[in-house]
Amino acid sequence: MIEFTYSVCSDSRYLVDITGHADYAPAGSDLVCAAASILAFDLIDIARRAEREGKTKSLYVSADKGSVTIDADFRKRDAAEFDAALKTVENGFLLLESKYPEHVICT
Repeated sequence: MIEFTYSVCSDSRYLVDITGHADYAPAGSDLVCAAASILAFDLIDIARRAEREGKTKSLYVSADKGSVTIDADFRKRDAAEFDAALKTVENGFLLLESKYPEHVICT
């Protein structure tokens, strides 16, 4: 099962964890995994772009098979942009959870 969780640690710091495997279909043809992966990598890309643009105070990203962690601390004036992206990604995971509840959970 894929678990999506995040916390807002302060006005501008976010911790995102995405762990597990969907096990909906065999590796290489798992559409649930593919959907979750694109959501995760989109959020990573947004965070890294913000870092390149000088919008973060610190950024830690770890992405391994079955595990993504993002620990991002934004400049206060730039946090709203990431917050909006995070809400969009959360909505994507909630849609996956509603369609595939045995394979995705949002906590």
